[in-house]
Amino acid sequence: MKTTICFMIDSLRPKDITSSNTPFLSSLQSNSIVAEIIPPFAFEPDVAYIAGLYPEQSDEGTMFWLSPPPIKIRKISNIFSFLDKTPDHFNIFFRYALRAYFRFGSSSPAEKYFRTTANIPISLIKYFDIIHKKLMYENNFCNGKTVFELIEEEKGNWLYLGYPLTSSSVIDIYNRFKRIKIAEFDFIFAMINKLDIIGHKYGPDSVERKYIMKEIDAYLQKVFYLVKKQIDNFNFIIFSDHGMVSVKSIVNIWEEIHKLPLKIEKDYLVFLDSTLARFWFFSEKAKSMIKNVLENINGGRIISEKEMKIYRIRYKHNKFGDLLYWVDNGNIILPNFFQGNKIPMGMHGYRNDCLDNHSFYMSFSSFKNVNKKMSQAIPMVRIFPSILNNLGIDYTKYTQERPID
Repeated sequence: MKTTICFMIDSLRPKDITSSNTPFLSSLQSNSIVAEIIPPFAFEPDVAYIAGLYPEQSDEGTMFWLSPPPIKIRKISNIFSFLDKTPDHFNIFFRYALRAYFRFGSSSPAEKYFRTTANIPISLIKYFDIIHKKLMYENNFCNGKTVFELIEEEKGNWLYLGYPLTSSSVIDIYNRFKRIKIAEFDFIFAMINKLDIIGHKYGPDSVERKYIMKEIDAYLQKVFYLVKKQIDNFNFIIFSDHGMVSVKSIVNIWEEIHKLPLKIEKDYLVFLDSTLARFWFFSEKAKSMIKNVLENINGGRIISEKEMKIYRIRYKHNKFGDLLYWVDNGNIILPNFFQGNKIPMGMHGYRNDCLDNHSFYMSFSSFKNVNKKMSQAIPMVRIFPSILNNLGIDYTKYTQERPID
């Protein structure tokens, strides 16, 4: 296999790559294959790039779905549901305690990483479970073979750097590169998430985010030359899982549906993601009334059958919802079950026509002289065969998608 170094930089946009923001990456483009990437539906894109699957193939899209969580969580939900009516500081303290309980009370890395109540009302926690029970580098992460599994089948060696195994700081990751023998690994995958955190807090075009971009760029350059010093022939891939969009307006679905003569849990259930509102109905009356309200709320629309086909979300079950409402580009649902009532300055999870939601891809090979920028935006699932192709693994056995070349 050909040594391949892969950096996933959470929320990096194509427009972020400029000579002032990212001088190293900007200059490397002239010897690379570069593409603008269309992320898959909603918020969980990992399976698209690491296994080449669309949401309906892999049961992906959101962090939570309608499925009973472990019994201990259902008991907590029933016992402490009264906290939904208490002041925020009591609620926050309880959630921190629960998060610590989940983190230290589980031996599973995925449980420690994903298990959270977020800002879901305590009374509703008993209905929703996290989808991922494995981390991307663990076997059986999803319905298909991942890059990590295929490398193992080829008797190769891989290394994962980033949370939850290590820090996702680019400085810490660089220091890890200094301590390892890079040639011992066929594939090194590093995840950097600080750009996403800063983008949500300060906005995608903020001074704070530009500072982080410059820091990431500088340390990527250091890693690049470390690799170049140790290995003659290598691939260096940089990509992101989604972009970051400036938040413009709020859509308050919670307030509107609570005006109806319906009772949550008895007539319907709802999960409010940042840009999606998902509903499950227990009567035709509830469905009709809520659908009517949603059709008259400005700032978004109900996802149609046509869009379900376009976004490959024709699931074989209703765990993601009987009806889904998607806000317009730049809008956010507030309150929601993640940010609560806090307004973020940046968000992702928008439709394909939102260019700031698109992600970035660049592939450099030390043994090739390539300068190619793809003319059209490309689905994220094509990153999977691109990684395999760089490694020298026959991608045609595992996907019908073509590499980005």
